[in-house]
Order: sequence, then structure tokens, then C-alpha cells
Amino acid sequence: MSELIIAEEEIKAEHSALERRAMELAQNIRTEEDYNIAGEFLVGLKTAMKAWDEKINPVVKAARIARDKALALKNEIRLPLKRAELKIKPALAQYNERKEQERRREQERINAQLRAEAQARQRAAEEERRKTEIILPEGVKREEKPPIPLPEVPQVILPKSAVPRGIFHFDYYSAEVTDLVALMQAVIEGKAPAEAVQPNMSFLNKRASVLKDMLKWPGVVVKRERRVGGRVV
Repeated sequence: MSELIIAEEEIKAEHSALERRAMELAQNIRTEEDYNIAGEFLVGLKTAMKAWDEKINPVVKAARIARDKALALKNEIRLPLKRAELKIKPALAQYNERKEQERRREQERINAQLRAEAQARQRAAEEERRKTEIILPEGVKREEKPPIPLPEVPQVILPKSAVPRGIFHFDYYSAEVTDLVALMQAVIEGKAPAEAVQPNMSFLNKRASVLKDMLKWPGVVVKRERRVGGRVV
């Protein structure tokens, strides 16, 4: 490992030089000779990659093994704590939600009672006013009086339940697709954004690789790109 660290700058400089040479060759492939030179350079790159991989892979493997062991130990130690967390968090959320529903019901009960009492006072005031009205002779029009307004009703807001220090509650929202066809139709009609339905590119690319130009699906175009491979000879 120390040898690799010492040679790091030298290796980077060498590989940067190869990258610059590749750029020069890529911009000047005009003849068969240029093509052959660039092809031989590509094979040389693959050979250099293989040699570098053989040198660095043992170091990477050792680091991966050490990392995997550390992660396995971490997960083993955390597992009982995680299971405990998964048990206690839903119980806390359910209790808090139950108490919140009770608070809202009680709050609405109190406010409904206050509204009913205010309406009762209004009716009593109207009844009292009718009792004190003078009986007019027949044919004499009574002056219309506006109805007695409903007394102001204060809104009671009960305090929420206290929570332990370090604990907080929040509403988590998530989506579940229950009818994919309906969702797609909503996208077509502009009732939902196109981002709501993402194409499965992994599936599409695999089908294109198998069917090639025979893939004739609406909204899908098969692209063909000429590529070059290289291997160590």
C-alpha cells in the first residue's frame, strides 16, 4: 500500500498523459493508418487498465473486507436497538393520535355547547321582545325590526398533550398507485404531471437489445449507436 501511495502522483501524471494522447488521436482519425494507430492505442489502454487492476484490486478487496466486517459489526450491534425503535415509535404515534382525536372531540363538544347556549340566549331575547311588543290595531303596519344578533361565541382551543423532551410528532404523507391505467389516463388528460409516470428504461433498453428494429411500440424509438470494444491480446 505504501508503494502505491508513493507512486500516486507519478501514476496520475502518466495516465493524464495517456488521456491527452487519446484526445489527439480521436480528433485525427482520417486514414486507415490513423484508425489502426488509434485501435492499437485502445488495446494498449485495455492492457494498462488490466495491469493497474491487478495491482490495486488486492488493496481494494482488503479494504472492502474490512469495511464489510465493520458494517456487519455495526448492524449486529444496532439490530436490537432498531427493532426496539420500530416497536416503540408506532405505539407513541398511535397514543398521540388517539389523544389528539380525544382533544378535538372534547374541543368540538365544548364549542358546540357554547354555540347552543348562545342560540338559546338569542331565542330567549327574541321571545322577550315579542312579549313587550304593543298590539297594534288591525290594518296598521308593524315596523319591521332586525332580528336580534347571535351573541358572540368564543372558540375554545384545548391545549395539546405534552410530549417527552426530545420527542416530536409529524404527519408523513406517501402515495400509493391503486390504478396505474387511471393514472396514465390522468397524465394524458393533463390532470396529473408527466413526472407521475416514469418509463422503465431498464426494461425498455433490454427489450430494444433483444428485438432491435422489430420493437415497434408507440412513443418508443429504437436508437442504434455504433460502439467499439477492446480487449487485451
